Amino acid sequence: MEGLTGTVGDARLRDRLEVALDGRGAFRRFKNVLLDDLAR
Repeated sequence: MEGLTGTVGDARLRDRLEVALDGRGAFRRFKNVLLDDLAR
């Protein structure tokens, strides 16, 4: 997930993904950030 985050061109999305990776529940938060971005 960290490797993918570094390849994201959209700075806002990249920042949100980096925040999502901090601590417990990181996979769920990371997934939710991606799903939220796709819904836009």
